[in-house]
Amino acid sequence: MRHLRISYRFFIYFIIFAALLVFFLWLLQSQIMPSFYYNRQVRRINDEIHELDMLVGDLDFNQTTINLVNEFQARTTSRITIYAQNGQMLYDLHDAENMRPADLSLLSGGAIERFTYDGAMAYLQIYQPYETYIYRFEIPFQNLSEVVTIINALYGYVVIIALLLALLLAVLFSRQISRPLVRLNNIARQMSKLDFDIRWSDERADEIGQLGETLNTLTTELGNAFTQLERELARTKELERLRQSFVSNVSHELQTPLAVILGITEAIEDQLATTPEEQKHYLDMLRTETHKMSGLAQDMLDLSQLESGSFNVSKNPFDYPDLLEQLSARFRHMRAEGTPELVLDIDADVKMVDADETRIGQVLDNLLQNAWQHAPAGSTITLKAWCEAGQLHTAVTNEGPPISAKDINHIFESFYKGEKQKNGTGLGLAIVRQIMHLHHGTYQVENLDKGVRFTFSLPL
Repeated sequence: MRHLRISYRFFIYFIIFAALLVFFLWLLQSQIMPSFYYNRQVRRINDEIHELDMLVGDLDFNQTTINLVNEFQARTTSRITIYAQNGQMLYDLHDAENMRPADLSLLSGGAIERFTYDGAMAYLQIYQPYETYIYRFEIPFQNLSEVVTIINALYGYVVIIALLLALLLAVLFSRQISRPLVRLNNIARQMSKLDFDIRWSDERADEIGQLGETLNTLTTELGNAFTQLERELARTKELERLRQSFVSNVSHELQTPLAVILGITEAIEDQLATTPEEQKHYLDMLRTETHKMSGLAQDMLDLSQLESGSFNVSKNPFDYPDLLEQLSARFRHMRAEGTPELVLDIDADVKMVDADETRIGQVLDNLLQNAWQHAPAGSTITLKAWCEAGQLHTAVTNEGPPISAKDINHIFESFYKGEKQKNGTGLGLAIVRQIMHLHHGTYQVENLDKGVRFTFSLPL
């Protein structure tokens, strides 16, 4: 069945449907209909008996009662006979006899239903005892067996007609359904060959038309995804190129502190530091170079987390002005004579913020380090925080040279370093970008008339 053509399947399905329909009609005519007809007639008679008892059941049997029964008799097709509880006949238009003792005794078990015959004509009689009277209703009962026999004789012709109709409907349906399905299959085949320009063009409002429109949507989305994939592949190649450049830069960055540390170690071994001042000088150099290597190792760790997807945030409310004060104090402590001065400007409405304090501190630290590297000696770095439109905004501004148009759109990318930038690994601003994404925040950089400003915003 799985390998048959659609037209053959439709033919088989319609043959099965026609056979089931004929079988159901036969079952209905020969088994269900006679029982249904009998039960319906019994239910109708019982309803009429109950209605008559409600009319005369509480009355003595006199001429008034007879008149009421005559009026009821005229409204029904049933022949009505009324008996007293002892079986005496009280009413019957055809002068029926009293009830037989055998029938009277049977009524102790409830109503009696039976058939009587007058030649070829059958009658259904129902005896129903009530509190005052016993009622007998009799109606002609049509025998359905002859009708069923005649209908059964026609089933052979019905089967032949049903098979012919099934064949005709199978041909019609297969043409109406299989042709558009073949076209849909051709579209799918072209899509498998990465041809995403093919389209379903039939105008249909049924499920096949909807499937065609869905294929058009899928084709468009796959085409866009394929284009995006090509871009991602190109970006991956560029990322690999930047990674190689990063390894080269890291190697170069490591050579300088290692060479300094090696030189200091040899100087100490040769006992060249003879005075406390010289020893302190060498120790300060060791500390400086060690900090450089530590920062490089931290950048490499953050890079690993960025690539593995484990760079997570843990949000909790914290005092944002306090964090800014701590960072400002640390940078002021590091400031030597002639280096840029840090100015802190916090609006009064800046209070608590729900964010990862450690990661936001890392963002501020990276932006301040970046500003420190590019600000000229004796200039000012401004760290400003304010609230506006449901956002907490923070800006780091330096008075250094503007960023070139070529670099400004790429400086937040991993490993990227501007043409004039010699220090750093190109990861600090990429880490800023990732942390802002995890906080659903925004970030931007802009050149000013005198200097450069980095801004990031967090939702309150």
